[in-house]
Amino acid sequence: RTVEEPPFLFVNRSDGGPLFSGIVVEMLEKLAEDMDFTYDLDLVPDGKYGVFYETENGTVHGNGLVGEIFHCRADLGIAAIGITSNRVKYVEYSKSWMDYGLLLLASKPKPADSNYFAFLDPFT
Repeated sequence: RTVEEPPFLFVNRSDGGPLFSGIVVEMLEKLAEDMDFTYDLDLVPDGKYGVFYETENGTVHGNGLVGEIFHCRADLGIAAIGITSNRVKYVEYSKSWMDYGLLLLASKPKPADSNYFAFLDPFT
């Protein structure tokens, strides 16, 4: 199973069902070729990466991609998914094959103009 998120996964919906393309598909095709397996790729029904939660009686439930794996509704999940402390308790991750960091950018403060006569300002 997977989650739609360009450029990792593009979904072209047609009458014959969805057609997938993107980095995730290329990676999965290469893995299938190298490891000699076949696969059927489909989207996670709720379109989410997912979280786990515990009910009052202690039963663990998961939704999204991680929930599909945890509840054995899929053998494999492939997506640009982050590792969280919540998820790592219940599913295993492969080694990361791509660094997808999010950053916040801001402009640098402009330096103040140098005024060699600033010491005289109190006298003006």
